Amino acid sequence: MTLAVQVCTLMRRKGTPVGVMMLDLDGFKKLNDTLGHAAGDRALRLTAATVRDLLRESDLVGRYGGDEFVILLPETSNAETVSEKLMDDLNGMLSESFGISATAGVSSGPMYCDALVDCLEGLLREADLKLRTNKRGKR
Repeated sequence: MTLAVQVCTLMRRKGTPVGVMMLDLDGFKKLNDTLGHAAGDRALRLTAATVRDLLRESDLVGRYGGDEFVILLPETSNAETVSEKLMDDLNGMLSESFGISATAGVSSGPMYCDALVDCLEGLLREADLKLRTNKRGKR
């Protein structure tokens, strides 16, 4: 989060938007329960590596907790397009390797407020809400 706030500080100074994506692995608990925690650990590591490989070096990827990841996309006004491409590639890999999938939620906007942590947390809340909505739509 410290690095994310630093990146957002730069985006505010430059006047460029920031995209935030929350990603959740669907079926992760079942994977752990049926194939064991070692398989779950492999899925997490492979997810992180795949996401890292598919994004720009300037994008930030972090594990948010459990089976969730947060991705910060600086200088990105087309976060939805980035998300769609990423999810297509990631879901192909996850399905083939582990029989699971992922869901994402995306938000984006300018860093306009004085308290950048508040801006970032607002984008995270919006991305999380969209993630939950998208997960309900998959059922």
